[in-house]
Amino acid sequence: MKAFWQRWQARWRYSLDEFFARSNLSLLLVPAGFTLLLIFASASAISLLHIQPEGGSFWQVFWHTLLRALDPGTISGDSTENLPFLLIMLLVTLSGIMLVSLLIGLLDNILEAHIYQLRKGRSQVPEEDHYVILGWSPQIYLILRELIVGHNGRGVRIVILADRDKMEMDDAIRERVLHPLRRENGWRFWRSPARVICRTGNPMEPLDLNIVNPQRSRAVLILSEAEEGSDPVDRDIYTVKTVLALTHSSQQRRLNIVAAVHSERTLAVLADLEQRHDIFPIYSQDIIARIMAQTALQAGLSSIYTDLLNFEGDEVYMKEAPALTGRAYAEALLAYETSAVLGLVRNGRILLNPHPQTRLLPDDQIVAISRDEDSLQIDARPAPLIRREFFSAVAPETQLLPTARVLVFGWNSYAPLVLEQMLQYISQKSTLTIVTNQALAHRAQRSIKEQLRARVRFEARDATDRQALAELRPETYDHVLLLSNDALDPQRADAHTLYTLLHLRDMMKSDRTPFTLVSEMRDLLNRKLATAAQVDDFIVSDHLISLLMVQLVTDQRRHALYRELFAVEGAEIYLKPITRYVQTGVPVNFYTLVASAARYGETAIGYRLGSQVGQEARLNPPKAETLTFSAQDQLIVLAEG
Repeated sequence: MKAFWQRWQARWRYSLDEFFARSNLSLLLVPAGFTLLLIFASASAISLLHIQPEGGSFWQVFWHTLLRALDPGTISGDSTENLPFLLIMLLVTLSGIMLVSLLIGLLDNILEAHIYQLRKGRSQVPEEDHYVILGWSPQIYLILRELIVGHNGRGVRIVILADRDKMEMDDAIRERVLHPLRRENGWRFWRSPARVICRTGNPMEPLDLNIVNPQRSRAVLILSEAEEGSDPVDRDIYTVKTVLALTHSSQQRRLNIVAAVHSERTLAVLADLEQRHDIFPIYSQDIIARIMAQTALQAGLSSIYTDLLNFEGDEVYMKEAPALTGRAYAEALLAYETSAVLGLVRNGRILLNPHPQTRLLPDDQIVAISRDEDSLQIDARPAPLIRREFFSAVAPETQLLPTARVLVFGWNSYAPLVLEQMLQYISQKSTLTIVTNQALAHRAQRSIKEQLRARVRFEARDATDRQALAELRPETYDHVLLLSNDALDPQRADAHTLYTLLHLRDMMKSDRTPFTLVSEMRDLLNRKLATAAQVDDFIVSDHLISLLMVQLVTDQRRHALYRELFAVEGAEIYLKPITRYVQTGVPVNFYTLVASAARYGETAIGYRLGSQVGQEARLNPPKAETLTFSAQDQLIVLAEG
């Protein structure tokens, strides 16, 4: 019997514990039910014994008893002559005091637990048509800023899922993105520039992905959390696993997914998943290598790419132009006074800088740089005034590659790609010298292809040593490029670059034929410090990749555009002497420059005034604006070499 009683007692305790553990509501039901039962029993006893002072029905007695349970002061008005009634009310009042105290404690615990759950960032996000960012990296602040600026701070909703504390993410975003935007744009505190919602979770776990509702999102952007300097394939494992998790959790709807990858092998892996979703992988090392190679030989290109990719100023748009159907591309170039035409969209394919005599078809779209999509309108005014008398004589075309002496400081994982790209733009007689430390020199020699080794010479030196730099005689080179060491953290790598920059600039003061100096920075903030070194151009690799990712997230049609722009074949951006197109010292408008560039089969999109260090380029100038150019000015064109 004793054993039976113990088993029954243990089972009862177990059932009670399970009941209380189900939810916070269970904790409230037991004391509330006990109190109601006590009130009902007390009201029944008073009614059966007929000891109520004022008479009344059972429910009147029940109501008065309930009031005494909720308000202990009510008992002070009861008569002391009716002792049985007074004792019952005292019992009810004491029970009510315990109930209210218990309820206050439980409600406080429930509220505290709910706030704790909110701070954990595990609650469901029922947003729709929002942007989802998976992962956390230093790029996230620029990406958030560009997304908000691109939507003019209105209506944009961004949900972030990362394996970090929600409160830390919220504080960092407020301090580095939202508050600066409010100060810059004059937004009041009651007008938030965007809704940025942070949640804590593992983006590689399908159940955690469901928290941010990717199925109803506008686009998904994946940030790699792998450490820099690690093997490119290892850095891409996070991205691939996240894409697989998205594929598993979103089987009913195609997603627009944008991710930066660091290995060419990852592109083939993601290509197998494109049947289920619209995946836009950005091979970051290849793109940065192309930009570095072009910028090293043409200082100023980095700022042009930055202006083209960010949302501050003019942007790239695609729009149908039925009024131009049947007309030549050369005529379309002059049809927009406040927009710079880049090319056409035909049957889903981007044609940058097509032949000037290409006829526009009814379904063709114009690709152009414009302030916004509404401003991409054909000018209704009469034909523009083109000063053909100021055209320069047509220069004879030459296919010979220039001969150059190039000096490269530093080494990183994508340096071999930079060399391959650079050697495509210079002749076989060119020389290319790599300066790096002793530890990296041997590894660098093995990492480049066999056919390139004969054209590349390595020097094992410390680039931060002034004496070592002087022995290299950098003044005898045409172009100097500084690569950032991705094996170091961004601040240390940029510090080494700044040392070398200051030494090189000091050497250039006494050189009458200075070399072009292009530098790579890892941290955008360090670029402001480096301006004191008067560098011709800066390349902030993560900055450019972040801008490109935002462009693709906001409009997936731009993927084909930038893939065509950064491809080896086809049209590229060039800075060419203004004397190739018009005479100097005479006032001409940009219509004249556009028409003159079309003679060479080129598309003019802007200009760069002067050869001064740090001179900014201007894209999409008003074509009616009249300018007087000098021999040092350059025209920005899309051309094929």
